[in-house]
Order: sequence, then C-alpha cells, then structure tokens
Amino acid sequence: MNVIGGLQIMGLTLNTEDNFNSIPGLSLWLDGRERVTEVSGRVAFWGDKSISGINVTENRPTKQPVWEKGIWIKSTDDQSLVANNLSAYKFLHNGSKFGIYAINKVDWSLASPASSVGLGILRTGTSSGTGLQLTLSTNNNGYVGAIVRRSGLSSSSKQLQNLLNPASANYTPSGSINIHSIVNYGQTTGVKIGYGNALAESTAFFPTTGDYPTTNHSQLYVNSAPTNIIYRGGLTLVYNWAPYTSAQVQGFHARITALLQKEKLVFQNLDSL
Repeated sequence: MNVIGGLQIMGLTLNTEDNFNSIPGLSLWLDGRERVTEVSGRVAFWGDKSISGINVTENRPTKQPVWEKGIWIKSTDDQSLVANNLSAYKFLHNGSKFGIYAINKVDWSLASPASSVGLGILRTGTSSGTGLQLTLSTNNNGYVGAIVRRSGLSSSSKQLQNLLNPASANYTPSGSINIHSIVNYGQTTGVKIGYGNALAESTAFFPTTGDYPTTNHSQLYVNSAPTNIIYRGGLTLVYNWAPYTSAQVQGFHARITALLQKEKLVFQNLDSL
C-alpha cells in the first residue's frame, strides 16, 4: 500500500493532519530540539525549518546563548543570535497582519529586577531604528509586550502586565513553560498578546495604516534577555498574514494554538528528564 497518511482512498492514504507548515504564511520556524550547532559550548547556528531558510547565527562571540537539555536556547545578559542585513520581515512593522509564537521558559523575579528591557523572542532592526521589538521586563510587575518603532518618530507599545504579581489574574509563575504569542489582526480587530493563560487585547498599534513605517529594517535578532532574566526559547514561529482577512487570521491562530498545546506537553516532558 502506498501511504501518504490520513484519508484512505483505493489503497492510497492522504495526509490530513495539521502542522505548522500547512498553515499559510510561515516565515520562520526555529525549534530548539534540532538544527542547532554548538562551538566551544555555545550556540553558533540555529537553522530555520520554514521554506524561507533564514537561519540565525552568533554575531558576538562573547554573547552567544547556550543549548540546554537539547531543547532550549538559553540566553541572559543580552546574549542573542542574529540574521544580518535582512529586510524580509518588514511586514512586522508596516501595518500588515502577522502572528509570532513561542514556547519558552523564563526565569525572572521582582526581587531581582532586570537591568533593562530585553527582546525575548525577537527584534527587527536596532533598538532605536525602524522595526518591531518584542519586549520582556520586570517593570510593571513583570510584562511581555511589543513596540513598533518608527525611526525619528514616536513609537507605539503594547503590553501584557502583572505576570509576576501573585495577586493578579495574569500571574504566571517564574520558570513555568508557556505559550507566548503576539498577533496583529489588523486595524479593526487590533492586537492580542498572550502569555500562559494571560491575555491582553488592544487597539491597533497606530490609528491609520498611513502611520506605519514602510522603510526596511536591518537585522533580525532572536532569543535574548537582559541581566537578571533568563530566557529559554524552545520554539519560535513567525507568520506573514498580509494578504488575509481578520477572520482568516483568527482561524489560523486557533489552529496554531492547538498545535502549540501539544508541543508544550512534549517540551514539559523533555524538560523534566
């Protein structure tokens, strides 16, 4: 029997199982369980599993993350990986619809505040130039967020706060393994940020599509944290949904979330070994 998997028709089986690549718009897929290369105990290369093939490498020999348990890219003290001279992710700041997802594990504490705001999952461009930065800080009782920067103009920031406040419904224990997401549904539906069981919904980054920067960014940085925060990235996904409607994006988000819930259980099991 010829097996392609799933639905059987006259001895032929077709694969109907959902996966990250079967959802439109996949532009980056980093998985800490594979395509990782170490040099002298530090991560020097992390390979992209999407068709984009945008791999990330070390750019500062003294600031390389480490590979922990064969599943986590572990960063602290501004350690990061980068893809240089890249403008492929302009859709993250020009007002297009997008989705960014991660399975991560963050060690942080209000008793040991971060020295600065870290980028966590990723940042396009410099910290002051045009681009998108996903933020991570112990400020505001611990928050994750996103900033769209316009070089020379005001920026727009969205946050999900009180993640380290035990009295808050958003409280998410330090060191827990979580699904982390930021989805831009467009000007009408706005932006949603998720971390564990916490969710923040807000209006769009800017009032009109004409307010967004259209110039290119420079680098793509991934997986970093400031001093006093340890960021472990296990899975990172970026989707470009510029051509799709908000309703379609909502459907994509539901499918990705279901897949990530399954992957989270795998990471939890591997992390416990």
